[in-house]
Amino acid sequence: MKTKNELCFCYCFDENFNKQAFTSMISLLDSVSENIKIKIIHNTSNLKTQIPRKILNHKRLHSIESIQFKENNYSFPNLNNSHVSEATYYRLFLPKYISNEEIIIYIDADTVAINDPVSYIRKKIELLNNSKYSIAAYTEHTYDWLSQEHVNNKNSYPKRLNMDSNYFNAGVMIVDIKYWQDTNLQEKFIENMKKLDQNIVQWDQDVLNSTFNGEYVELDKSINYFNNHYSKDSEEIVYLIHFLGSKKPWLTSGAFFDGSLYYHTNYRKIYNQDFHIEHKWKYASVAELLKSIINKNFFRLDYPTKYLLGIIKSLLKFN
Repeated sequence: MKTKNELCFCYCFDENFNKQAFTSMISLLDSVSENIKIKIIHNTSNLKTQIPRKILNHKRLHSIESIQFKENNYSFPNLNNSHVSEATYYRLFLPKYISNEEIIIYIDADTVAINDPVSYIRKKIELLNNSKYSIAAYTEHTYDWLSQEHVNNKNSYPKRLNMDSNYFNAGVMIVDIKYWQDTNLQEKFIENMKKLDQNIVQWDQDVLNSTFNGEYVELDKSINYFNNHYSKDSEEIVYLIHFLGSKKPWLTSGAFFDGSLYYHTNYRKIYNQDFHIEHKWKYASVAELLKSIINKNFFRLDYPTKYLLGIIKSLLKFN
């Protein structure tokens, strides 16, 4: 199987994540050493008009396409009181909405690129093409790592998902999308989603893991490096930082991780603001801010005074 000349990166998000996704895109475009394509599955029909010019006019952008998600006949599990929206389930519909590609690189909108991933990705695509698998991903939990107690716990993924293998993180994946289409894997995804239903905790990631049950090419953590593990003093090679979980860099709970600095640096490239600041709960934001000042994490920011002023302004506007 041959890949097309340009690597194709795919994002799935809704209007609540536009700024985050655009920040990820500009970081990617500024990092890659060759032209790339970007395809987006989004809940609106007019996203293209909202994409910043710095992305649209970027010298590394070969093309960008936005496809509207139109699926109203599904009930997506475990979204109540969650930090994610139904957009996380858009990944299950990649075979339907992504056309004219053989291989795609899916990345979550809460990622930033800090080094050029092209050479690494091309090597992994070659491995995928020469394997019996249709997906490459990074293992988040190994089956052997779980103690027997956890394995038998009804809330552990082996019990919930009826798996006996490693469990991957779906935030960065290399996908043989043509194989998914040719074998109608989307139907299998939906079937598993309905079957698992209340056993689903990690949304579409659970569905994907249940479907593949360990049959995937292993990616290194360098291409899906979790923000809570990242240190700017580390000598490890890191291509993409993934801000997984609820502690995001635009929230005070996640603003003081080392990797969050890269998020705000890229955010400044396309928005006339020093920091991207959002709040879920006003008092939680204040508590996190005070905690960061006490433990001195606050002073790790590149512009602490500007961040403090930004927090105050945003809290005054927040209802």
